[in-house]
Formats: sequence, C-alpha cells, structure tokens
Amino acid sequence: MKRMLACTILMQICGGIIYGSAEALSAPSLIIVGRFVAEIGSTNIAICQKFVISTSSLKNRSAAIAALQVSSLS
Repeated sequence: MKRMLACTILMQICGGIIYGSAEALSAPSLIIVGRFVAEIGSTNIAICQKFVISTSSLKNRSAAIAALQVSSLS
C-alpha cells in the first residue's frame, strides 16, 4: 500500500508541474496532459480510506474516516 500511495503522490506532483509549466512553454495541450496525470494521481484518497478501514476498529471507523475527509478538504 505504501508503494501505491507514493506512486499516486508522485503522479500528482508531476501532473502539477506539467500543468504549471504549460504557460511558460506556451503549450496549451500541456494543461490537458497535466490535469490528466494529476487526476490519476488523485486516487490516493481511496488508498488512504482503505488504509484507515483496514487499521481501525469497527467502533472507531466512522470517526477515523470523518477525520480523513476533513483533512483532505484542503
């Protein structure tokens, strides 16, 4: 699970760099490519939820998922 999380975070970073460099390179197509790569990388929310579900007890699961959702709003 750590490798998957690291891979998705790396994809988000790469997508952000591609997206951000589109204006400097005068390449509007990089906006689409950058957003595509970043959106694939945004699957890390599902990976984090899986981790919380697999490590929390049934009693504390709702509170843990709620805390995860609040932390991902930024």
